[in-house]
Amino acid sequence: MQTHVDMSAPYSYIRELKCFIFDIDGTVALATTPIPEAVDFILRLRHAGKRVMFYTNSPNRSHQEMVEYLGKMGFEPREDEMISAGDVTIDYLKKNHPGARVYLVGVPEMERMFVEAGINVVPASEPTADVVVSGFDKTLTFEKAAAACRMIQRGAKYICTHPDRSVPIEDCLLPDAGAIAAMITAATDVFPIYMGKPEPSAMALIERQTGLRASQMCMIGDRLYTDIAFGNRAGATSVLVLTGGTSAAEGAAATGDERPDVIVPHLGVLAEMF
Repeated sequence: MQTHVDMSAPYSYIRELKCFIFDIDGTVALATTPIPEAVDFILRLRHAGKRVMFYTNSPNRSHQEMVEYLGKMGFEPREDEMISAGDVTIDYLKKNHPGARVYLVGVPEMERMFVEAGINVVPASEPTADVVVSGFDKTLTFEKAAAACRMIQRGAKYICTHPDRSVPIEDCLLPDAGAIAAMITAATDVFPIYMGKPEPSAMALIERQTGLRASQMCMIGDRLYTDIAFGNRAGATSVLVLTGGTSAAEGAAATGDERPDVIVPHLGVLAEMF
């Protein structure tokens, strides 16, 4: 386990990887503030001809909105570099519950994304649904949560877009989808099926998008139980950065799927390679 990457073996192989997948919150940005070392690293990767992907567990923005968000911070993103837990959830619904009536607990942007993808979204006034999907929701009300609980107790399948319990901003942590799911589970005794990281299913989408194999990729993120576990389960190299929700001590103590291949304080350390 390293807290600094030696340019020589055994970590020089990172230079030979073809695709670098970045978490967003806590890894390349904090809310609307870019992490400067991340901007430099990603621009160096582009100059070196590497493929860049952004994989966020937040399902709250369309691909175009993600491009605009990251573009304002200087990352020079493209729409075909974006994947979110929303994409993974929509793909799962289409494959496993085609035509299902779906009730969403999420922000309006998430609902628009699902509707535009052809998902049959029903309102809270419906007595039940086939599937309840919850995600991050800054518009959460008691009525929305109550509708989800009622539908789940009447037999709806329960899916959560991602398990992140909190989202980092500049000075604190805010409740994320995992915290909302914990509330719904406490009321219903029903645990959701989680999409997004750390589930490895998104790697198939990334491989199709890039034409590369997981073994040629590097997953970089700030969360052990989502970013690092996803990279390891999917067969990619995993790199933990300490700019978000995880400390050096926590990274060094991690085991199993959550143990990163490399730990760096920030992405400027990796930028030295390029």
